[in-house]
Order: sequence, then C-alpha cells, then structure tokens
Amino acid sequence: MFLSSGTCVGHSSTMEDNCYTGPHAVICGGVTIRRGSFLGANCCILETVTVAEDCIIGAGAVVLRDTEPGQVYVGSPARPTGRDSLVTAGVVVG
Repeated sequence: MFLSSGTCVGHSSTMEDNCYTGPHAVICGGVTIRRGSFLGANCCILETVTVAEDCIIGAGAVVLRDTEPGQVYVGSPARPTGRDSLVTAGVVVG
C-alpha cells in the first residue's frame, strides 16, 4: 500500500495489498479498497463503498457506488469507461 501526500483515510476503512493513492485522495469511513487498485489524485470514495480489485479510479473521480473488478472509472459521479484496467495500465496478462 502506498499513500501519497495529503491523502485522507476515514475511520474503519481497509486497504489491501498493492494499492496506491494519488495526492489528496479522500477515502471516507467504512471503505474497502481491494488489492491492486489505483486511486488518482483528488478522487473521493464515499462512505461504505468497496473498490473492487485491480480498479483504476481517475483523478478527481467521485465514486458513489461499489465498483466492478478490473475496470477504469472516471468522472463525477464516477462511471466505468469499459476499458480493462490491466490493459490500460500496460500489464501483460497471461
């Protein structure tokens, strides 16, 4: 897990292995960030939301609901782009 400067993690939140937050990410209370996820700068994850494994949350995105594994989310409110996060990040699978 890597927390950049200015990141705020709320009460009762959990971050699993190999997660990264960009500067000033906000993780509200009761949030679960599953393994391998990347949270961009200034994004916000609202209370009790689960970010599924291997997700990319874009800079400034506001995540209101649980995410699906391996997806890229952008915008406010955050929506999936339909792009596979492992391909977007340049990871070779298989």
